[in-house]
Parts: sequence; C-alpha cells; structure tokens
Amino acid sequence: MLRAMFTQGAFFTHRGGEVKGYVRAVGNVEMKWGSKIINANNDPYDIMYGGTGNFPASYHAQESVQLDDGTTRQNVSYSDAYFRKTPEIEPVKVYDPSSPDYDPAKPNKECDPFELPLNMPDVMEQNPERDQDFAVGATQTYMFTPKIGRLMTSQVGIKKAVALDSKKAEIYLFDNLSQSHGISDTTEERVFGMKNFKVYSDGKMTITGGDVIFLVDGDFVLDGNAKLTIKSGSSLTVFTTGKVILGASGQVITEKKV
Repeated sequence: MLRAMFTQGAFFTHRGGEVKGYVRAVGNVEMKWGSKIINANNDPYDIMYGGTGNFPASYHAQESVQLDDGTTRQNVSYSDAYFRKTPEIEPVKVYDPSSPDYDPAKPNKECDPFELPLNMPDVMEQNPERDQDFAVGATQTYMFTPKIGRLMTSQVGIKKAVALDSKKAEIYLFDNLSQSHGISDTTEERVFGMKNFKVYSDGKMTITGGDVIFLVDGDFVLDGNAKLTIKSGSSLTVFTTGKVILGASGQVITEKKV
C-alpha cells in the first residue's frame, strides 16, 4: 500500500492496489481497474492533476466534495473539472546545505544515503548470472534460502524454473551488517544473480531460512496472480538496474516484520 503519490513527470499510471493518501500529478493521470485512492486523512481532493485523466471504473470517484459556494456533491468522478487543477509540488532537494547531515564532498548522499548510482556498477560486477533470465510461471512453487533456490512443484508441460545456488560476494551495504545465511566460516555475503526476474500467472515463491539477496541486471517483475511470501525471520534484498513492476493482482506477503 502506498502512503501518497507525487509526480512532476509527464504522466502517472496507477496499475492497481491502494494509495492510502492522495495523488498529485502535474501531467496526465491514468488509473487502471483495481486501483483505488483511500485518502485516509480526508483531504479535500483525492486527486489533483494538470493534464488529462483516464478513470474507467465507477469507484474512481470521491465520495463527497464541498464546493466554494458551500454546496456538497456526492460521488464525484475523478474526471470532473473539480480535480483538474495543476497542483503545487515542491521539488525534492538534491541536497540541503543547512542539513546537519550535509557533506560538501558528497552533496548528493543526503538524498541518496546508499549512493546507489555510484555503487551499482560494482555490485553488478559480482552478478554470477548476468545473461540468464529467471522466471517462475503458472502452477509452479519455488523456494529460496540464502544458499539455494529450488523448484518445489510444477505441472507437466510447463517450462521449469531453473535451480540456483548462491555465490560469494561482497556487497557494500552489508559492510556494517551481517547477512544471516547459516554459513559460519565466512563473513562474505551470498547472492543470487540473474538478468531479468519474473514471477507471473499464479506462480508462488517463498523466501525462508534467513537473508536472501538478488542481483538483477534487468527488470524485477511480479505479475498476474503471482505471490511472493517472505517468511518470519527472513528478508529479501533486491538490487536491480531495470524497472520494478508489481502487477495489479501480484502479492508480496511478509509474515512478520523483521
């Protein structure tokens, strides 16, 4: 669930799921079937946008709006002129010299404390399978631990997801952390590499047994009715150079916050 959405870009597309807060977009807006704006704090505007709007569902509407003349309208579609107002969105500062964390030698680090653009090439150099796509499809269930990835079930005739073994790596984000991987004789991390990652249709994947790390030199996609479950006491860290696409019906389930 998203808390709120702000964009100064040319368009905003909400493909599914809920925005707990509200939406503000300078450009065009499109909401797909299954996408909703909750507006939990009852802001006067569920959404404001400066361009065109595409809202196919009847529930793409605000339950109640109060106009300047004091009158109230009910069930007002987001395509109504009431919402077509260019919002004032304050640009995100790349750095703030007045901040106590500001470092003139690394001014961008305040906005990006992990310095991902700077460090991503070094991370991806350790990807052991940069040319191999990974996919879990219809009817398949797959399990990852920090050491192995294995297909658990699959129907006959479905292309089987490949088995993977984690490889040694040194990931800078874990310099001051300890990956829980169950290997006692090393301080190095264990990672799974791939080009593109995709779980689709009704494929199911489970993360269990500790901290799992993916290096994805492409896109990370969870589509269709796919389900990704992170077991209690486990975690998933994903480094990706491409897009992160979470489909309208895709689910990420964490059994317990860790």
